[in-house]
Amino acid sequence: MSFDISKSGLPKKILIGPFEHDVHFKDLGVASDKPIFGVYCFEDLAVSFQPGQVNKLFAVDSVLHELLHGIFRVNALHLEKMSVADSEEKIISVFATQLTQLLRSNPQFRKWLLKHAAA
Repeated sequence: MSFDISKSGLPKKILIGPFEHDVHFKDLGVASDKPIFGVYCFEDLAVSFQPGQVNKLFAVDSVLHELLHGIFRVNALHLEKMSVADSEEKIISVFATQLTQLLRSNPQFRKWLLKHAAA
C-alpha cells in the first residue's frame, strides 16, 4: 500500500516557533539501503517529504518526526550542554510547549493531522 502525501492536503507552509517553514514533496532517495521519508533543514527553513509514504498513519508519523526535528533545532537544543537528567526534563518541557504552539499556530496542519491520524 502507498500513500501519496503530496496529494493529501498537507499545508505548503508550517510555522515552527517564529519561523515559517516551506513544505516540499520530492524524491529523497535512500540512506544505508533504506528509503528516506522526510528531511528537516533549519538552514533553509524547510521540511521535505517523499511523496510515496507507506500508508496514511506512516505519513503522519513522518510529518511529526520531521516537525520534532524542527522544534529541536529552532530551540537550539542541539547546542545545549546538560546532564542526562536535566536534558530529559528540558527537552520534554520545550517539546510540550512548542507542540502546543505548533498546533495552535497552524490550523490547516491541525485539521490535516486529525483527519489523517484517525483510525
